[in-house]
Amino acid sequence: MAGTFNGTSIVNVYAPSGAKKKHERVTFYNSDLPYLLPTAQTELILAGDFNCVLSLSDTTGQKNYSRALENIFRDISLNDVSDTKTTTRNMFTHYTPEGATCLDRRHISHNLTPRKQGVEKVVAVAAFTDHLALLLRLSLDTPLPTNGRGC
Repeated sequence: MAGTFNGTSIVNVYAPSGAKKKHERVTFYNSDLPYLLPTAQTELILAGDFNCVLSLSDTTGQKNYSRALENIFRDISLNDVSDTKTTTRNMFTHYTPEGATCLDRRHISHNLTPRKQGVEKVVAVAAFTDHLALLLRLSLDTPLPTNGRGC
């Protein structure tokens, strides 16, 4: 899913899941995801469930690495909102009896990074998910509505 709000492109991803779907994920990263990404230079928020990891530090269990996804993140040069350089705790968002994993990624363009106000994990209230939600706060240049006539 992709859209634009006040000049910022927002792309939300749900990649094919499961060990048997590795080929489908590679096709998704090489064909479908580039189609969703903006072609012009713009502010970008790219997030979602990518169903694989980019490094060994993204998991305590089985490593489900994707070179195709790593290439995309290298090419578009986005910043991870979890600030792994300034914190010693990983932002695992998926927990199973076998371990914890960061299958969910959340990246923003360099221009949005200084606008980041905070990021935190939130327990999802939906019974159908085994993931934690991530709440990202950004400051915007959008004027706040004021009380009065026409508001």
